[in-house]
Formats: sequence, C-alpha cells, structure tokens
Amino acid sequence: MPDVLVRGLSQRAYDYYKQRAGLSKRSLNAEIRDVLESAVQPKMTREEWLEKARVLREEIAQRWADEGIQPEKTTAELIREDRER
Repeated sequence: MPDVLVRGLSQRAYDYYKQRAGLSKRSLNAEIRDVLESAVQPKMTREEWLEKARVLREEIAQRWADEGIQPEKTTAELIREDRER
C-alpha cells in the first residue's frame, strides 16, 4: 500500500483532524486515510440512498421491537397533528 507524506499542513487543519480522530476513537493517520478514501468513493444514486435509508429504518424498528420500545405515535400521526394546529 502506498504511503503519502503531507508537508506544510496548517496547524488549524492538523488540530481539526486530530480532534476529529479523537472523537472517532482512532488515530490521526486512520482519520486522514478515511477522509481521503471517502473522497474517491462513488456517490450513491438517489435510489441507492433511499434503499439504504429504508434498510436503516427497518434495522432501527427491529432493535426497538427487540428491546420492547414502542414509539408513542407514528410519523403519520405526528404530521396529522401538526397540520391540524
């Protein structure tokens, strides 16, 4: 795997990515590698994004059901109440 050395990075950029790495509980090297890798990933189409969102909603609903958590109201109910105000 190739290595890259970045010279002349501003202190502000260094501090930003160092803090971001700490919040992600990973090294500065891993954080910057993730930033660079994500920059070259193909962008999702609208359909792919919607499918990913649907799967995530189902996973969350399943976790809630497994833990016995029931939402007090559905999204449709909340929207209906908001429109009636």
